[in-house]
Amino acid sequence: MIVTEWKIFKSPDFGALAQALKTPLIFDGRNLYEPEVMAELGIEYYGIGRPHVPSAREVVARFTSLRDERQG
Repeated sequence: MIVTEWKIFKSPDFGALAQALKTPLIFDGRNLYEPEVMAELGIEYYGIGRPHVPSAREVVARFTSLRDERQG
């Protein structure tokens, strides 16, 4: 969760961050990052007050869930 404007948080190494986290997920209370960029990086991103842009991981999970439901 990001709720600060400190410069150190404005441009982290997102690749290292995504690999270090079991579930790459960011809640951004300052809207420091672009949702589309986070989705491309495979990071589930929620900018407070912005619409959610699903990451590729979320899309695949949703598709798999729907497929499994249909197959019974």
